[in-house]
Amino acid sequence: MDKFRLNINGKEVTGVPGQTILEVARENDIFIPTLCYDERTRIYGSCGICMCEVEGNPKLCKACATVIAPGMVVRTNTERVIESRKTNLELLLSNHTGDCRPPCVLACPAQTDCQGYVGLIANGEYEEALELVKDKIPLPASLGRVCPHPCEEECRRGLIDEPVSIQWLKRFAADQDLDGEDRFIPEVGEDTGKSVAVIGGGPAGMEAAIVCADRGHNVTLYEKEPALGGQLRHADYASFKWAVRDYKDYLINELGRRGVIMRLGHCVTPEELAAEGFDAVIAATGASPKTIPVPGGDDPNVFLAADIYGREHELGHRVLLVGGSETGTETGMYLAECGHDVTVLTRQKRLLHDAHQMHYPETIPIRYNRMENFHTLTQAETLSVTPVSVTYRKDGETHTLAADSVVICGGMESRQADALQYAGTAKEFYVIGDARKPANIYRSVRSAFGIASMI
Repeated sequence: MDKFRLNINGKEVTGVPGQTILEVARENDIFIPTLCYDERTRIYGSCGICMCEVEGNPKLCKACATVIAPGMVVRTNTERVIESRKTNLELLLSNHTGDCRPPCVLACPAQTDCQGYVGLIANGEYEEALELVKDKIPLPASLGRVCPHPCEEECRRGLIDEPVSIQWLKRFAADQDLDGEDRFIPEVGEDTGKSVAVIGGGPAGMEAAIVCADRGHNVTLYEKEPALGGQLRHADYASFKWAVRDYKDYLINELGRRGVIMRLGHCVTPEELAAEGFDAVIAATGASPKTIPVPGGDDPNVFLAADIYGREHELGHRVLLVGGSETGTETGMYLAECGHDVTVLTRQKRLLHDAHQMHYPETIPIRYNRMENFHTLTQAETLSVTPVSVTYRKDGETHTLAADSVVICGGMESRQADALQYAGTAKEFYVIGDARKPANIYRSVRSAFGIASMI
């Protein structure tokens, strides 16, 4: 069969009649980009990425759909061609609804390769799965217990029956490692000679200290309280918070294993830090509970939810708790466990309105509904409080409930001012965790990991 001679980008080539410009170019190692082309299917030419110039033709041609002719002169990389490809690609992306990356990965704040480690676990490759997880998350056994797992909310398997249990699989791989004799520990960086101070021993502060130690830095952790844990210490009281308690204990243990210097019960001053000459200071001063803006809300004899642990005996038998958030509900459950008669008031239609954990708003009510001394009052707007009563409006009518004590759960506010007092004490200064913006444990820890990884 006679062959046609043609010229592509100044190179003399030959092709068989009936071939396209793209086919001849590929046979001669001349690159023309494509998206929709597949030699196994009928040519459609919809993407417009393989556009090229053909001498004598005023219009651009699609290389995948244009048949060669004798003496044809083709140019594939002119400025006009490149601009056309760019425009076509932008048009495709402007209305793109496909999944270039898995929805589970995109939903994960740490961007972990969920598909990857789930597949490795399915193949029994637990160590490889753990190594993949630890590429993004240093403490998978801990976060496998407390992570709100937004990945499962986006899992495509949920369109068929139910999402893959990504969080539990991550925890399973980590527990296999912890129970084994030869634990996987990521390679620790060589001693950098760099010194880092971490202010605050809550989850974000402990995470930052661990990551900095892994990177080879000398780390000193300051905590004004006599014990580490921050808000996680409340889990030592409530039986149903065992996962958070295990997470706290694990973090503390990891600090010791990495040789982090811990100065507990010491509220370090900016002057002390400056005198120590640290290369970097990380402020993880956390957040404080706040009250609600109603008359009596700032009465010192009205309890805040974070302050009742260890003081349960001061509350009396009947307790009114204002605020049906996740924290408020769990505080009410704890007090009910302690034997108090608890009523939780919320202006929302249900308790746990802010809960992000999948199934959590459905499973926790099963527990508190079994408690005869746990009561709820929804769609009730609190108007005022006293140390022994709450006045509220429901269905247009005003009511007052009496009790032995009142507890308010009005959310948290960052201690950013406490953190910023340390600015200027070292060349590098960072604020992490709740000190930046109150959030859940996972997001606080992730913020700590991101900052510590840059030092």
